[in-house]
Amino acid sequence: MYILRAILLFISVVVGGLFSKHALSAEITVLDERIQGYSVIAVVGELYLGDDERFETKALKIDKAIVFLSSPGGLSRVGVGIGKTIRLKKYITAVPPKGECASACGLVWLGGVQRLVYEPGRVGFHAAYNLEGGMTKESGVGNAIVGAYLSKLELTELAIEYLTESPPEKMTWLKPEFARVLGIDAEFIAENVDAATMPSTGNNSQSAPAPSAPPPEINSSPESSAKSFMTIMDRDIYGFDLGDPIETPAAVDCERSCAVSSACAAYTYVSEWRRCYLKINGDRVVWRSGAQSGYLAKLENSLRFTKVALHPSRDLSGEEIGYVLNSKTEDCITLCENNYQCTGFTFARKLEGRCSLKGGKLSLKNAKGMIAGVKTKR
Repeated sequence: MYILRAILLFISVVVGGLFSKHALSAEITVLDERIQGYSVIAVVGELYLGDDERFETKALKIDKAIVFLSSPGGLSRVGVGIGKTIRLKKYITAVPPKGECASACGLVWLGGVQRLVYEPGRVGFHAAYNLEGGMTKESGVGNAIVGAYLSKLELTELAIEYLTESPPEKMTWLKPEFARVLGIDAEFIAENVDAATMPSTGNNSQSAPAPSAPPPEINSSPESSAKSFMTIMDRDIYGFDLGDPIETPAAVDCERSCAVSSACAAYTYVSEWRRCYLKINGDRVVWRSGAQSGYLAKLENSLRFTKVALHPSRDLSGEEIGYVLNSKTEDCITLCENNYQCTGFTFARKLEGRCSLKGGKLSLKNAKGMIAGVKTKR
């Protein structure tokens, strides 16, 4: 597997120039090189009628291949067609660094017997749709075709719901932790690659921390009232966020938003920001003053209450007993919990994901862009 990673990483750099432009229809190119028996196929640009047939024709004489994808999407039927060919031929699919494989392209990516994403490349999904009078409208027929295809790929019902839940004007970007929870076999590879030559597919924006527009008014329904939440105060169910946070006036509105989402199993409401974080799952619970969380009974045995209090926009003064780079907040929590000398930590995403473990007596101070964690007896 490590050899294959190295091969794919090399290929992703070699074909970088190929991903620098997008034609009005998909460019389907078979590279001359064969790397240890693997042909390299690049699919670039929007998917239009006939692209699935062109891909099938090129694939007829190729037994083993890695298919690199960089596309904003296109026709879902075409994406399904290419995905079926890829699955039949048992090809590997991959998204290059800084590449985006969205909408119908995501359906192609799912067809791979091995699915790879070279971060910060990403793969996104939403419901199938038609254009009517210049407006997007969800397509019942299109969603039925997509659902049948995903079922044949042996995806779970929860995974299918999650991947097709976003409306046409939005996008659900698949995160590694969600893929694990949903049972989607995929590998997200965070390699140090100079991906400056890798283009995006027309949308370079990353998920911003700012909340989205307020959600539409939610009325109580039999479906929403059927969900019963266990409520905990001053606690944050960390990670597994279901998209960007939404702005709601109170915790009860956050709970209602979770109740009407088929994929939502928990929520955390942060009162000082009036932000609601819907969650697809949960395992780690941290102390956070003023937060309210709720979760479904099915998560009761999977939640673990940690002795860590999080303080956003804070730094800690104190002795540094060690540090790691390229980490996440979750990694800091785990490292500090398992180190008897650690009394707290600071995490700075913009400083190469630096997690600095602290020991001894600590004091908090303001620091924009950082997160402090302090062990507590709570």
